[in-house]
Order: sequence, then structure tokens, then C-alpha cells
Amino acid sequence: MMSEQEVKELMESSTSEQDWNNKCDEVKKRCNGYPNFWYDLIIASGLGKKIARSYGGDLGMKILTM
Repeated sequence: MMSEQEVKELMESSTSEQDWNNKCDEVKKRCNGYPNFWYDLIIASGLGKKIARSYGGDLGMKILTM
């Protein structure tokens, strides 16, 4: 399991969309899925958007229905 600080530092070190995606996969692997604090830490706080902007991305999210 990763701590909030470890996840934050890992995600903040993202340098591209592919790097972001790879780090998301690493978090999910090490935490057996996204950790409970993911939404608050990355999404709701705006941190994910800030990180994405740092490498020219937008953290666009798509909601798919099945």
C-alpha cells in the first residue's frame, strides 16, 4: 500500500500523459486498485489538473455508460 504522500509525490513527477498513465497503473498495482483517498487527493483538490497542465495535458475525463 502507498501513503497519500507517496502517491502525491509519484503523480507530481509525471512528465507526460503516458508517464501519468503508467504511474496510475503503478498506484493501482501497489494499492490493489485506486486507494480510497485518490479522488480527494487527485481529482477533487485539482491536483490532477495542475499536474496535467504542467506537461501540456488537460486530465480530460470521459464517463462511459454500458
